[in-house]
Amino acid sequence: MAENAPFDVVLIEGNHEELHRRYRRNLIERPAIAAEQAERNAELIPLNSALTSADIAFLDAAVPFYRLASHGILAVHGGIPGDMATFPESVAEAEALAGKERRAFSNALRTRFVDKGDGAFVMRGHEADGDPFWAETYDGRFGHVIFGHTPFMDGVAQFPFATGLDTGAVCGGVLSALTIDERGKTNIMTTPV
Repeated sequence: MAENAPFDVVLIEGNHEELHRRYRRNLIERPAIAAEQAERNAELIPLNSALTSADIAFLDAAVPFYRLASHGILAVHGGIPGDMATFPESVAEAEALAGKERRAFSNALRTRFVDKGDGAFVMRGHEADGDPFWAETYDGRFGHVIFGHTPFMDGVAQFPFATGLDTGAVCGGVLSALTIDERGKTNIMTTPV
């Protein structure tokens, strides 16, 4: 699609792409770790084996987020934890993060729910009663966030400062896309798969 599209195609890395990227890296750098990953995730070997070099190049070009500053939009895979005080201005700045800062930033790949008290990222399966979905409490501090990761089977989800585009294409739903013209007008398209 990227080679033939009449528009820019940007792949935003999600938790699955990140897993596969780590697996491909570990095959070369740490084969024992790659073997452990494959034991835990049966999909890794067959999917990795089916990838062409063009597929791998496309996946390797994924970015952790995409900013359309002129329209006040930030696209991420997962979401924004409520305790996240800063967000990198550029992909290069994100790639330079290390240690705790890098781990905290990587939560943008996985965030669904946040702690009802402090807004911190809550790992899937560890949600407590009252922990809100992140977009319900997000205050717009980094712009309007376009996100996926959480399927909304009833259609695109609109929140005050966020839009959820995952409409469950892999779960029997539809595929949704958002376009933005040069004036900043948005259009949401859906199609069955």
